[in-house]
Amino acid sequence: MTDRDIHIVLDASSIAAFARGSVSVGETLALVADASAAIGLPVLSLATAKLTVDDDHLIDFLVDHAAAEVLTATTEWRALAAATADVGRIDAADAALATIDSGADLLTAQPGLYAGLLPPERIIPVDEITDQQ
Repeated sequence: MTDRDIHIVLDASSIAAFARGSVSVGETLALVADASAAIGLPVLSLATAKLTVDDDHLIDFLVDHAAAEVLTATTEWRALAAATADVGRIDAADAALATIDSGADLLTAQPGLYAGLLPPERIIPVDEITDQQ
């Protein structure tokens, strides 16, 4: 847990990209840490990402990072239900709501998923295909 302001929220796709060796997600983490800010890791996104990777040691690294803050799911269940109806996945809906609530930007490998909930300038795309080391 950190007292830093959250500048970037990572969704399940960007967490999974990091676990697979994404350079740009790692660079984003470093930039946020250098700015004495935090990245938000919604718990539903962490759980979803875990299901999509073979080795989760980099997810543990991310969670334990000094600039990381694990975000519990919203208690605003009606907002979560409405957002889930928009994006089709509860983890993505929770990540979008965490982005809105924190005033941060969202890092995602699936930017189109959030088009109905977040303005384009708040969505930072990660290209998983060209981003691998």
